[in-house]
Amino acid sequence: MASAFKYQEVALRLLRETHKNILVIAPTGAGKTRVGMEALALAGKGCYVAPTRALCYEKFQELRRLFPLKNVVLGNKDYSLWGRDFARSDFRVLTPFRLNHLLSSVKDFPRLSPVVVIDEIHNLDPDVEIILTKLLLLHPDVRVVGLSATIREEDEPKLANWLNALVVKGEERPVPLVERIVRFDPDLDGAGREITNVAVLEGGREVDSWAVSGEVVFGRCDHLREICSRIRRGGDAAPILIWTPYRERADKIARVMAEALRRLGKGPDPALRAVADALPSGAHTPALKSALPYGVGVHHGGLTQRERELVYELARDGRLEIIVTCMTLAQGVNLPARHVVFDTVHEYEDGSGRKRLIDVSVFRQIQGRAGRPQFDRIGYCWIPAFTEVELVEVEEVLLKYKASPLVSRIYNEFFLASQVPGLVLLGFDAPERLAGFIRATLWGQALRDIQPLVDQMARIVSYILERGAAEVRDGRLALTRKGWVMARLGLHPAEHEAIERLASSGCLDYEEWVRTLARVRIDNDPSSGFSEEHVDHVVEYGLAVHAAPKSTYKVRELADYVQRMLDLSEALLAIAGHDQAYRARWRKAVSAKFTYGKLVLMEHLAPALGRDQIKRLVRNLGEALTKRPSELSHEELVEIARLLYAHRRSFRLDKQSRAVASALGISPERLAELVREARQKDTPPMEASDDDAG
Repeated sequence: MASAFKYQEVALRLLRETHKNILVIAPTGAGKTRVGMEALALAGKGCYVAPTRALCYEKFQELRRLFPLKNVVLGNKDYSLWGRDFARSDFRVLTPFRLNHLLSSVKDFPRLSPVVVIDEIHNLDPDVEIILTKLLLLHPDVRVVGLSATIREEDEPKLANWLNALVVKGEERPVPLVERIVRFDPDLDGAGREITNVAVLEGGREVDSWAVSGEVVFGRCDHLREICSRIRRGGDAAPILIWTPYRERADKIARVMAEALRRLGKGPDPALRAVADALPSGAHTPALKSALPYGVGVHHGGLTQRERELVYELARDGRLEIIVTCMTLAQGVNLPARHVVFDTVHEYEDGSGRKRLIDVSVFRQIQGRAGRPQFDRIGYCWIPAFTEVELVEVEEVLLKYKASPLVSRIYNEFFLASQVPGLVLLGFDAPERLAGFIRATLWGQALRDIQPLVDQMARIVSYILERGAAEVRDGRLALTRKGWVMARLGLHPAEHEAIERLASSGCLDYEEWVRTLARVRIDNDPSSGFSEEHVDHVVEYGLAVHAAPKSTYKVRELADYVQRMLDLSEALLAIAGHDQAYRARWRKAVSAKFTYGKLVLMEHLAPALGRDQIKRLVRNLGEALTKRPSELSHEELVEIARLLYAHRRSFRLDKQSRAVASALGISPERLAELVREARQKDTPPMEASDDDAG
């Protein structure tokens, strides 16, 4: 590794000369990922763990470019990764959830993965904290390399102590950053006409000002037009990245900015128009199609996988003037630009309508994309402020602190109750052993007094004993058959009982299953934030909420939870020995209806597909699935072929692919042509998993 920064040289020396865990803290764009890649290269095998599907895919592509002779595979919501694929691969890019499954199911994990790189390690939700604690306790010989740009100095020792890691810090930002607050103050001119005075502040000092006729309205995106126009009037043609917290807002901004460019005389780019016209239909595709010809892109989780990749590639190649993005940027997706413009520094609390300041760490992650290494000598961050309160929030909170406090959140009782049976199965089967596990968490390492959590764990153990999931034998907890099933599937007792109750009654009512499973989460986990309105939406659309217009993050989160519960229900029905005929009827009436019930095309395709393939299409294809096969465009057929087969190293016309061709109303030879065309547009993510078979 050719080191551009001193901290990289230090990290490389530690990787080569020691076997210690390493915590790398360096500014965004300063090359932390290169340290993780070098750790994998030195070991020859390992895992790269990233928090989101988008970031997983980006890191997967990077690994494939860096190590073309290695077998790199991907494991996330779209692509399952089972033990056999894990064992025969070299590098695996995973979400934490996939890592959790593999920690307990893969034999000889340390030999197969001597290194685990954890990107964005500051994103410590309860799942990640428990998963990392398992990794540290069960496999102490595995080297952990944590990467982060946003950890407060006072939290560094806490995190390093928990990971038993050496800290390597890089203070130097590769591109200096200028922070500019843009004030918008309504006023009247000498003739009594309404105007808005705009002032740009750097370090509390005014460096620019101008007046705008009329009122600058947030809802119309006037403030964004003013900021971007000011950047361009200064002769700066570099890319501009606009961040907003919500997908529908991002779509609107993209349309507004494209229209503003059109009114300034910019005509559509023929090449970009051709790219836009070739996009298949998704819930957010119309905004991207209308904006892209004018050099305006959109990047967020509501787009299909191919659309996100396309915008990323166009941005990387410098073909986009403006990119509007959401939370994918805060999760580490690499979309740098010379200018980062915030639409707002607030988001709305779910259900209350109240505004709250965005998280400091999120702000710093987004801000850090300003300034492209190798392209820019300086980066600019533009932050709007419409009131004195907003000005104070920006100056005294967002610009004052490096990150949000690092806190443990594993005290969620619903979450812990679903974890305890699995911990007992792993050998934490006595009060002192469970206390030892708690002591090994970040909570236990950061706090001297772990007694409150130990007491909570004792209540959970009593609850599990009362529910018949475990019993005490010779002073140790022993799982009953029910508890063993809960442990293997990761179920909360209430989830297990709800599934068993529905199945034992022979229920085949779709709505009753979906509402019951959703209500289990609402009734037992008040912190989930789900509401009856969310449940209604999920009942109506099922997993197709991912393609539904105006579906919120909470609705999609609840739909994913119900989908997981239905997947586990199918496993539980088989383990419990429920009648095969009932299980077959249940799959059709409940599980299949939830996964693709409103999607006409899936009714044709589903009989030929495996579960992963079905869910991959539903999550990534969008409105095309509402069509009949005869209504599909060529571009939509290419995208279907890509999602189904482009990830395989070879494609053959077997029984399953011929059935898919028949369902699409095309010849097998035509399907093969579509797969070849799809592969020309894409790098295959992984070999086929067992679950891809129909």
